[in-house]
Amino acid sequence: MFRQLTSAVHDCHQQGIVHRDLQPENILLHDDMNVKLADSGLSAEFTDENLTTFCGTSAYMAPEAVTFQPCYSPTGDMWALGVILYLMLTREMLFVGHFYVEMGELIVNGEFLEPSYISQECLTLLRKLMTVNCNQRPTLEKIMKDPWVSKDAGEELRPYIELPWGDLDPQLTEKNEKPWI
Repeated sequence: MFRQLTSAVHDCHQQGIVHRDLQPENILLHDDMNVKLADSGLSAEFTDENLTTFCGTSAYMAPEAVTFQPCYSPTGDMWALGVILYLMLTREMLFVGHFYVEMGELIVNGEFLEPSYISQECLTLLRKLMTVNCNQRPTLEKIMKDPWVSKDAGEELRPYIELPWGDLDPQLTEKNEKPWI
């Protein structure tokens, strides 16, 4: 599931879109257990410039969002992927506080319990994703090449490439002059 989620977020980033609200509630599973990313209501287009508006679900927000510091926007999605991966592995929330300020302090410190049952390869990946300094957080391309992400999959996770559309069906693209009845 993490591979599929990483691929979905990478596809968004390739399209110049940052999700900004990655959380388990926004990950849907089809009957065949394929991951679909949902709720793009807080998504935004990004360029090489930093976004200055911050939003999302507090438990999944990156330190720069909690402290209102501008940062290259895709790195916030990387942090959220780390929080989600931790939850997938431990069934526990990474940063829990009774108040937003308390949770924010935990996020800004970026320290988390490293359970002994998580492999060293996976802990290495988590540490990369949970890097407090947004400028040092890895790109999705680097995460896709991480050994743990490809472990047991038989191949490295590759970027999604959209198939060519070819000829468009005129029934779908021509304006229908008849009003719906």
